[in-house]
Amino acid sequence: LPAAIGRLSSLTELNVGRNWLKALPSEIGQLSHLEKLDALSNKLRPNSLSLDALASLPRLRLLDLRYNDKLGDYAATLLARRLPSVECHVTSLVPFNDKLHAADRDASVLRSQLEPHCTPTMRICGVPVPPALCEELLREMQAWVKADELRPSERERPTIRA
Repeated sequence: LPAAIGRLSSLTELNVGRNWLKALPSEIGQLSHLEKLDALSNKLRPNSLSLDALASLPRLRLLDLRYNDKLGDYAATLLARRLPSVECHVTSLVPFNDKLHAADRDASVLRSQLEPHCTPTMRICGVPVPPALCEELLREMQAWVKADELRPSERERPTIRA
């Protein structure tokens, strides 16, 4: 970010997310009307946040620093102390554990992580399938199941009665 950002004193929202920023300039403290600062998915570190500048922003209410790989619990604690009236979002670093497989994790947690990604809409190559086609496919599959139930089962070994 250029140092000239400080001249935009009437700015209320600033979104600098996904820009590979390594630091926030101290001139950000001159944005006296800033209410929301979105700096998610950058390369920010705890020592590059210009905490004094952020603390000098009287109207700042939301600071979004999620998905900055070098920020973690330490930064969240530091921000909570220095900016008590600001809602800060920081992604916690997940400590390494040996439970790398889905089968090793808590099922309830896994389900809650997957639920937002579930959708009743079928997709073929990323394109939503019309509901009428979904219903037609469902009827065809049900017909296959019914036909399979009516067909005599062919076992490898017949049942032997003693």
